[in-house]
Amino acid sequence: MLARLGGDEFAVLLDDAGRDTAVAVAKTLCAALDEAFALDDVTVHNGVSIGIALFPDDGPDLSTLLRKADVAMYKAKASRRGHHVYRPGDDAAHVARLQAVDPLCRALSSDQRVRH
Repeated sequence: MLARLGGDEFAVLLDDAGRDTAVAVAKTLCAALDEAFALDDVTVHNGVSIGIALFPDDGPDLSTLLRKADVAMYKAKASRRGHHVYRPGDDAAHVARLQAVDPLCRALSSDQRVRH
């Protein structure tokens, strides 16, 4: 099942698929979406980052799995490998990134400078 979550984010549900199948599907999607295409005589290059979370190991419900797939997607973006399978240690990097961004967001919203 394919669902659009909003903007440029999509979720793919693979029923009864394990890690190997999920990675194979991610690689296939990356390869297909990596191909350039023409749009009004302009060549468009596309990229994709895929985060993979597995039931039940990574979470008991859809909300938890989507959150962990999102964390894995950011790891995929950072590594530029196209896909990443969620690992428990990935949350620490996600929390650290959010903690680093929080002061910047607060400063911007109150029109202040950020000190580091």
